[in-house]
Amino acid sequence: YVGYPESEDETTDIMTKISALHELDEALRQLISSGQIVRELKSSCPTFDRLSPADLKAAFITAQLNAIHDILQTDPTNKKVVIGRRHLLTALRATKPSLPERDYCMLMSAYRCFRKGRELTGDLPKAISLLEEVVNIPGLNQYVQAPIKLDLGDYYLMSGEVWEATLLYSQVDKAFV
Repeated sequence: YVGYPESEDETTDIMTKISALHELDEALRQLISSGQIVRELKSSCPTFDRLSPADLKAAFITAQLNAIHDILQTDPTNKKVVIGRRHLLTALRATKPSLPERDYCMLMSAYRCFRKGRELTGDLPKAISLLEEVVNIPGLNQYVQAPIKLDLGDYYLMSGEVWEATLLYSQVDKAFV
């Protein structure tokens, strides 16, 4: 599981790793690795900060489909699909975040009250309460819900609630078997 990036550098790192799985033109690869594309999108795309790593990966797949569509229109004999800047920017701007803004804000506030950077801080009961709210959001995707349940289980263990933690771990295990 890769959580939401907490900085431009983390977003750049995630995009660089995802881009390694695709054929990109060299100019785009440089824009990604330098972080320039992240900075451009942060200023021009209001929902870019709310895109999860899974959303970013989906945008790369959409960009690849955009490139295939262009090839089919211009040179159907061309077998090499190369994603260009236009393909990726169009895909990223069209990608909708997995979580609605309200749910994203709730998730981030739950994590912020318990984590500062990577260190444990804050109010454990408040973190548990907020994560319980997030886990119980109706219609929450199981792939988004599972890591939250695992974190909530960890927090239960830290607060001595072994049974609650075991129950959550079992739910996640059962959901993916």
